[in-house]
Amino acid sequence: TFVPELIRLNRDGARDRTFSLGFTPESCISGITFQDDGKLVLWGWLWRSDGRNVAWINRLHADGALDESFRAPQFKSIPDPPLPGRTSHVEIRTLEVLPRNRLLVAGRFRTTAGTVERRGLVRLFSDGSIDPTFQPDLPAGDSVNVFVVQPDGKRVVGVDDFGSSVWKHSVVRLNEDGSRDFGFEVDPPDIAGRRPLLRQRDGAFILDGWAQVASSDDVPLLVRLYADGSRDFSFRPPEFRSVQPASGWSRSAAVSGVVQLTDSSLLLGGQFDWVGGLPRPVFVRLFPNGELDAGFRAQIPVVLRNGVRYRPSLGRILAADEASVLAQIHYN
Repeated sequence: TFVPELIRLNRDGARDRTFSLGFTPESCISGITFQDDGKLVLWGWLWRSDGRNVAWINRLHADGALDESFRAPQFKSIPDPPLPGRTSHVEIRTLEVLPRNRLLVAGRFRTTAGTVERRGLVRLFSDGSIDPTFQPDLPAGDSVNVFVVQPDGKRVVGVDDFGSSVWKHSVVRLNEDGSRDFGFEVDPPDIAGRRPLLRQRDGAFILDGWAQVASSDDVPLLVRLYADGSRDFSFRPPEFRSVQPASGWSRSAAVSGVVQLTDSSLLLGGQFDWVGGLPRPVFVRLFPNGELDAGFRAQIPVVLRNGVRYRPSLGRILAADEASVLAQIHYN
């Protein structure tokens, strides 16, 4: 049985026994971030040990005790009821701490407070209540998969629509108050199935995608957009390919993390095994124009266990620079 646990370590590595969470072992922590006052904000499938209903977002004091002054709204599944053959669930994908300890929450959900309803994106006051003045002008859709923050406070947002028989995707830019910035416009074919991953220092945006087995020139795994949303066709990434397992299930090629280094090259991580015809599992580095840097090769082995080969893929990049990379790796 897998039981997730969050612990705190002292400077010498010893466990801090004064830090204790008020959740049951059935809880699943999806993410954690810190406020300026030292309090922690957790999100995920969180069951409280006092027997109260599931809470998707909670705030903790520095010792791990629940902050009872914070009461997030209820998050309900999308779509509800589910379409035939589809699942219906709540998912919090991104959470950002704003000034004055407000929270910007993105994911697959709907939440209400009186006559105010928000789908996929909501801003909360410091006590957890919905901020009705933030009214996100999103295209038809019910799920925000990610957002990228600009220095001026605007956010480029990826939106999915699961409420119809065909999944639809769009990318828009919102002002700080949630209104649409119509100076940012993309062609739908450029962003089909994609989400914004990174804003480069020059203001351009990297969007990721996925391929059933391998990408191609016609359907690249990555695209780059100029600051106004138009596509930069000078950015031409190589082919990404995943090795298919003997079991027969499909293992797609995908990029899930990207960091721009000081020389403007891109460090990418994801689920892939070959890039540009060369063996490059999990990590690859691209020159600023998207060309493969063949001199970079991450040494990440395949694991053999009980006669089964488990291939690595990126969980998340925790920290990276020219000298080193700290990352979470999954095997499947």
